[in-house]
Amino acid sequence: MAKEVHLEHLMFFCCFRYNWESVTGIRHIKEFYVDVVHSETAPQLEGITSLCAFGGSLLAGAFADRIGRKTVLAISAILFIITSPLQIAPDDSQMFQAGRAISGLATGAFTVIIPLFIAEIAPKNLRGRLIAIEQFALTLGIASADWITYATNELPSSASWRLPNALVLIPCTVFVLSLFVIPESPRYLVSKREDVNALEVLATIRGDGTINHPHVIMEYHAMRQAIRYENSFPNHNSYARLFSGPPENNFRRLMLGVTTQSAFQWTGANVIITFAAQIFPNLDLNVDNRPIFYGAISSTTYCLSTFLALIFIDKFGRRPTLFTGALLGCSCLLIMGVISLVGNWTYVQKTLDLGSNSYSDYESIVPRNTPQEYRNAVAFLVVGYLFIAIMGYSWGVLTWVYPTELYSQSMRAMALSISTGLGWMFIFVIVKITPIMLMNIRGGTYLVFAMSSLITAIIVCRFFPETKGKSLEEVDLIFQCNINYFDVNTRHPQSAADTIAEMEKLRGNETILHPFRDMAASGGDGANFDYPVVEDLYTYHRRQTLPSL
Repeated sequence: MAKEVHLEHLMFFCCFRYNWESVTGIRHIKEFYVDVVHSETAPQLEGITSLCAFGGSLLAGAFADRIGRKTVLAISAILFIITSPLQIAPDDSQMFQAGRAISGLATGAFTVIIPLFIAEIAPKNLRGRLIAIEQFALTLGIASADWITYATNELPSSASWRLPNALVLIPCTVFVLSLFVIPESPRYLVSKREDVNALEVLATIRGDGTINHPHVIMEYHAMRQAIRYENSFPNHNSYARLFSGPPENNFRRLMLGVTTQSAFQWTGANVIITFAAQIFPNLDLNVDNRPIFYGAISSTTYCLSTFLALIFIDKFGRRPTLFTGALLGCSCLLIMGVISLVGNWTYVQKTLDLGSNSYSDYESIVPRNTPQEYRNAVAFLVVGYLFIAIMGYSWGVLTWVYPTELYSQSMRAMALSISTGLGWMFIFVIVKITPIMLMNIRGGTYLVFAMSSLITAIIVCRFFPETKGKSLEEVDLIFQCNINYFDVNTRHPQSAADTIAEMEKLRGNETILHPFRDMAASGGDGANFDYPVVEDLYTYHRRQTLPSL
């Protein structure tokens, strides 16, 4: 069942990113501007989806803990399908922008709920790889959109841009139908005191399919204990708790998630991919529609590097991968900046007149009058694609993985909605300011992103804890206790007596906080199980080492 669940999410991540990227390609097709867009509305196309995705992210966080992860996914997917015709068959820019805006809300919701859902059902030793598959689906959607647009751009009618937009309905419809077989998150069910349903889901995705399996029982108890502990805090399900300090340190966790999302944007990775056609030099390749072709090569490079991450993400730690990715990315950006500045490359805005319509775009002016200048242009292109590959392998994947691992159950949806939403806001800001930077400081733009990458590497080294191979409940203990947080090989058993004692000490309470043994003896919240319920794991392990209990 876990494989089937993950396949459905992969399909939809692919389809929504396909929808997002399709505009990047079709904005280079003249028929699109003739049919739909006018010069005064063209600049709005790149920003409206990311702005609305910011709002969709916040809405998803607000409703995910109230109506469930699966319900939010269903509503968003149906909304996505309903508004797709506005992007397929519009005859004016207002209708097209309305479609982009509403689909942006759904896109923002997906980027919060799907990684959250996978994190909550994935085994701890495969969590990074499974969430990385979502990023692979993202990049597959980007590459598919670019190549399909490249294949259709020469069609002699509006089909050149309507057909790529229409194809997104196929995987989206399959995803909606698949929601009938996808289970709800077991951690969400436990938080809503639906213990029997949670056990049934765990039995389906773990063990041998029965609730008597030891792995099912152990994981269920770990979930329940962590959630009961959270519920002992005042306002345990309010946004105000996100800004709390010790013992939970939720504000620190929130800042780590926001930093991860924002730092990825300030490394320039999305900018290089989005504006590949404009910033990469023209090498006189004999290809049709060079801007779309360059974009397709960039997105394919990004996709292949993400696939490589699927193999290694759970073998190496999060911290080493993020740190080396930022440093290597910084090196590439420095080289690109130096080549651009030494070659005196310029970036200009051009306008194509289509009679009653026109559109503006940007392009790089690269001198290629001598063999050395031509070699510099080739070197820039190679280093640029290497940069895309490095970021695809490291930050492109872990930007989605790492934040999902940081938060406790009741805070996870709300915190992810804020960090992901701010990520969308940074996309909007950087996509808008990058053309201005290129035209004014030219190659200095890459140096700005290089400095940002260097600062990011320092922040990762100093502040980011390691989460590889740990359950979400174990990660909770990293922030609540004074235990080693940076070692990739360290394990933090959620039932260890010294860890629990440290948690209680930090709370200023030397007594047992919850009568777990009484709950276990009664089956917990009215749940009736057909196996003998052992006493709570926290209390059990404390009994082994602390005779006074």
